[in-house]
Order: sequence, then structure tokens, then C-alpha cells
Amino acid sequence: MLATQGGRDDWEEIMKKVGTYLDAKADTTIYRYDKTTFCLVYGSGKFSELAALLGEDANITVCNFMDALLKGFHIDYGKNIQFHAGIVLCQKEEHIKNVHIALTEAKRAREKYLYVFTNGDEKAPEEARKNTDILTAALYSGNIHTNLIPHYQYIYDPKNPAAKKCEALARIEHLGEDGKKELIGPYRFIGIATGKGWLPDITLSMLRQIIFDMEDDPDLMVSINIHEQDWNDDRIMRNLRSIQYQSKETVKRINLEILETVPFDREDDIKKIEELKSLGYKISIDDYGEKESNLKKIILINPDNIKIDKEVVVHTSNSVYRNSAIAAIRSIVSHAREIGATVTAEYIESGETFLLLQSLGVDFFQGYHFAKPVSFDKIKA
Repeated sequence: MLATQGGRDDWEEIMKKVGTYLDAKADTTIYRYDKTTFCLVYGSGKFSELAALLGEDANITVCNFMDALLKGFHIDYGKNIQFHAGIVLCQKEEHIKNVHIALTEAKRAREKYLYVFTNGDEKAPEEARKNTDILTAALYSGNIHTNLIPHYQYIYDPKNPAAKKCEALARIEHLGEDGKKELIGPYRFIGIATGKGWLPDITLSMLRQIIFDMEDDPDLMVSINIHEQDWNDDRIMRNLRSIQYQSKETVKRINLEILETVPFDREDDIKKIEELKSLGYKISIDDYGEKESNLKKIILINPDNIKIDKEVVVHTSNSVYRNSAIAAIRSIVSHAREIGATVTAEYIESGETFLLLQSLGVDFFQGYHFAKPVSFDKIKA
């Protein structure tokens, strides 16, 4: 089952082209499942062939098919067209239900667009409903037992180790039916929020609490993620203006991390960045090297900070990719120095990785080697 994401005036035209493409490439029976979804059905003769494609090495073949689809349509319609695929290898009556579950999981994943159904995934809809209810309660119901709160992960500055520089990360505190308090991580609700368009509501809630915490601790410096939905929601800009109006000093301690999913190619985007800088906010490019966090964005934004994509950091510990990863980090640091920006590396999980990246000129470090995300009361203490 293959789905695309809508939201364009020419969507029906695009879907017709997708159908034509699939008819030419998929070599099977194709059904239009709903407005944005096609279902590809392989009979018993094709079953073993498709199963082989999903073997240890041949999974790449299926991904190649998806890559070809992505490339062809991105050339014609731009990079904001997203495709997802869910695959089920079974001959049960539940195959339509299960492939829809797989498709939902593909949409929920932040870094994948292909998901293969496995035993146990049939429980996913029940779990998703539970998580949706919890997120709804945290955002909209005013339930005192379910709250969206920021947890703060320390960002280490070797030149000033005592500095309270942190990234604010969304968590939900939930009191379960058994009376036990549960701390829920973003992996359980960010995908849901993305699908429902609730990310700006999460960001607005986070900003309110962050400002409250910063007023309570004048030494606290906070970075917060700005998602694509945030970037296109006028409420976020109004809120950021309001914060500056209330306290110009607080704004100077806030760093806005523009996520890798935010496209940046309109004149309005540049004006928005210029306004945020004039208000006093610091601007970071998050996960540089991933998706839309590219050289073009650095040129247009001229950021205060560049945050290296975690995959690049991880590859410094891989003997196959180590040299290329080190060369990439050197290049990022060199570029940052030229434009007067600093560099942050996240996903630091060992002293060895920290020392290597410090020797390469990285300025700030974030990861479990230094600290896990904690509540404000622990940061303040």
C-alpha cells in the first residue's frame, strides 16, 4: 500500500500521474484505495518474488523502487511531495487491515518512508488510540493528571562548563489508571501530532512553560525546535513577538533550532528570519546535512549556530565511514568560522567521540555522555 501526502490544489492531477507511473512500473494489479492511497496486490505467483525483495540485501531493491518514484515526482513537483509505503507479507484475511497498519507506521516514522508489517503490529491501532487520547488530554483538556512539559538536556560548553545551556524537549507526564505516574517520550506522540497538525500547539505550550522557567532561573539558556508546521503557523510568530515585547533580556537567551524538515526557499522565509534576528533570537540550523538543512539554507539564513546531523557524528565511530565523517565535520567547522557561527554536535555518547570532535573544532556538545533530559527542578538545583 502506497500513500502520498496531500494539501495542494493540483493534487488530483498528481495522483493521476502517480497511478500512471505505478501502472508502468509496479507490474501488478493496482487499486485506488482512497484519496491519497494506492494498493498494490501481488498474487501467489508474485508472493515469493516480493518476499525475496525484502530479504536482508534485497530490501534495497524495494527502496530503489521508492527512490525512483520520489525522484521522478520531486523533479516535477518539488520536494514537499512525500510518499510512504506499507508492506505485508501474508495471505491472511486481515491483509488489508495489516497493510494499512504498516502504512500508518511508515507515516509515523521520522526518517523512513517504508515499513514492513511484522507480528505484533496489529496492536498498533489500539496503542495509537491510547497515545492520541493522552496527547489530547495534555494539550486541550486541562486534565491536571496529564501535562505536556519541557525536559532540558544539558549542552556542554568546554569554555564555560557551568553555563546552563540546554535544549528543551517535549515530554508528557501522565497519571495512569493504576495510579502510577508515567513519563512519555516523543516517540509515542510526535508522529500523531505531526499527522494531526498539532505540532504548533505543542510548541506554543512548550514556549509558555519555557518562559516561565527562564523567569524563575535567569541563568537558563534554552534551545527549542521549530518544525515545518510551526514555521507556517502565524501563531508561533505572534507568540515570539509577544515574548520579546514582554522581556527583551529573555529573548537573548533563546535559540530557535530550525529543523531539517523546514523548506526555505521563499522571500517570506527570509523576511521571517530577519525579523526573528532583529527581535534578538539566536538562530540554529538543526541536523545540518539532513533533508532541507543544506548549504543553501546556511547561505540564506546566515545562522548563529550549526548543529551537525547525528548520523555524521555516529559515523565517526564507524571504521568504514570514519574518514569521510571527519572530513565533513572539518568542512562544517571551517564554514562556520567563515560566517561567524558556532558548531554544536549532538548524540555524544562517549568520551572518545567528544575528544575527537573537540579536536576538530566543534564548540558545543550534547548527548548522554554529558546528561540525559531532566525536569526543570533538577536543572535549577
